[in-house]
Amino acid sequence: MTGAKWLIARWRQTRHLTLSLVKETSSEVIDALLTAKQNANGLLQLDMLWNEISKGADASTAASELFSRLTAHAGGLCTLCLHTPSLSVLPPLPNLQHLVLETMQVDLAAIARNLPLLVALQTLCIICYTCEEGGHEAEIALGGLRNLHHVKLQHIVPSKLSLPQAAALHVVVHLEKSARHPVWRGVLPMLRTFRWTNDALDLVELPEVLKMPSGLTDVLLHMRDVGSSEQPLRLLEAFTPSTNVCFMCQDGWFDVWGGMWCHLCVKSMGSLAVSALHSSLPDSCLQKFKFEGELWPRGCALAGSIRQGLISKKCLEKRPRWHSLVSLRLRCTCRACRLCLERSGVIKRHTYR
Repeated sequence: MTGAKWLIARWRQTRHLTLSLVKETSSEVIDALLTAKQNANGLLQLDMLWNEISKGADASTAASELFSRLTAHAGGLCTLCLHTPSLSVLPPLPNLQHLVLETMQVDLAAIARNLPLLVALQTLCIICYTCEEGGHEAEIALGGLRNLHHVKLQHIVPSKLSLPQAAALHVVVHLEKSARHPVWRGVLPMLRTFRWTNDALDLVELPEVLKMPSGLTDVLLHMRDVGSSEQPLRLLEAFTPSTNVCFMCQDGWFDVWGGMWCHLCVKSMGSLAVSALHSSLPDSCLQKFKFEGELWPRGCALAGSIRQGLISKKCLEKRPRWHSLVSLRLRCTCRACRLCLERSGVIKRHTYR
């Protein structure tokens, strides 16, 4: 019995289904499922991945038709993960609790129209892998989804964004215009994580969103160079006392006076200059630093405080939280993406290929 026939024989009993349609034989599998007389009416979880299938656009269209058929007959679907080359239609699924959309090209306006209809939605993740960060003309209105707790937008920047007050927002951007987009100012109380990763870009000034009162707990800025010898990056009035901040760069020049954070970690692959140009820093503030790189001590209040015995080098080198700050780049904590849902046990791994 072939794989497709085996699956069709158990179609009605299927509860958790993962379809990876990326091989030459995927078209045959799709055709078999489309012509099946039975439907997977009891489906609770659908994890579906399809690329531009080798046989061309017709096969990709067939995969889209299969997705439409599966969702049309799965009224009790709770978890939906889609990895597609493009996406322009999102079916109404009133019982859906977890939605992950990963795509190379997304019609955000079309998707956003149906999002408010997902009244049971608890987590939402939209990822666009092209880093085009489209959707600037589309509005995402989620304020009426009272059960929504976690939202992740990666390379997605809408023109307007509304969220329930209890929701936690996690943002990943690549382009400078996206990091500085005014849309983030409207959701500052819900903003928890802000990641700006572009190691081909120099950072001269922090985005305004990082200088305003917010709910931020974790910030990661991965740039090429930060500041300059003539104009160090000023952290005056930046961040909040509950924010863990991690900079990753090639060379960095920082003026840390006047900043507010829970912990500050700077990881430099080259040279690193840290100063407090306006005043010396108290010990309570210095204990929240970690720097990795070739530190330039000239005119540096931090180095002066070390010499004066206010703080030891050991304190600068080892803090339990700093490891997780650096790991923030690798380990996601949004609780909405595919990996986070797998870790929490929401996504069950029953794979059919």
